Amino acid sequence: MATDFAVQLFELPVLVGIIALLCIAFLGRKRPPTFLGLNRGRVALGYLGALSALLIYSVFDAFLLARNKVSFGMTISEAYQRIPGWTLYLFILAAPFVVFFLTILGFPALAALRRVRLGSVGGVLIASQLVAALPSVVLAIFPDNLWCESHRLECVGATYAATAIFCATVAFGFGLGANLPWLRNA
Repeated sequence: MATDFAVQLFELPVLVGIIALLCIAFLGRKRPPTFLGLNRGRVALGYLGALSALLIYSVFDAFLLARNKVSFGMTISEAYQRIPGWTLYLFILAAPFVVFFLTILGFPALAALRRVRLGSVGGVLIASQLVAALPSVVLAIFPDNLWCESHRLECVGATYAATAIFCATVAFGFGLGANLPWLRNA
């Protein structure tokens, strides 16, 4: 695949980052809240929850990839043997981007949600859907190919469906990991 170099480049930093998050999560639990009403341990647990949700998403995506490969002629047993490798490949490829965009977009969104008392799992899910709509809006304004230009609604819908599930999964994992309230913050 064309992204093999990126996976080789990211695998060690992803592993070191997960180990660092685990250390921060267990050592930072007893500190007072410092950032958005969360202490360092809860923020680290939120990141670990998002990465755990990404791993679960990668497993499902690897199963879909296996099903697709079987429809193109690969044997079922060979496809199922490759699922763990595809899962790890997809996880390592996406993890740095998830952490980056969670930091750049997620924390300002959580700060805005806390101002209106929606700093919760439900609020984070709503914010994730707004973030997921951004590529769809850009694609609606600037279609990237002829099919999208002539079928804007289908193109926008397909783009939103793909990004909405991914963003909701990561946001739900962060909300559960950071132990946010379900509907409204205090």
